[in-house]
Amino acid sequence: MFALRVEAGPDGAEGGATLVGHTQADAAAAGATGVVRALVEGEVAQPGAWMPEQVIDPPGYFSHLASRGLLVEMDDGRAPPAT
Repeated sequence: MFALRVEAGPDGAEGGATLVGHTQADAAAAGATGVVRALVEGEVAQPGAWMPEQVIDPPGYFSHLASRGLLVEMDDGRAPPAT
């Protein structure tokens, strides 16, 4: 098992999330395929070099990760909204 912790905002004041899974390499692959899916399906319309979080809808991305057995949980205990 592994976990990845992310905090957003100044000093984490705006909240955070945790990603939990069983195989870190599988999680990296799932993340990459989520980005590729968004590109192929035309979700990313802006040309240029972007960070994924700038151009990809988070709920759709989190749903993609969940479909591959990865749990994303927000600080307040809720799951991210599904699409």
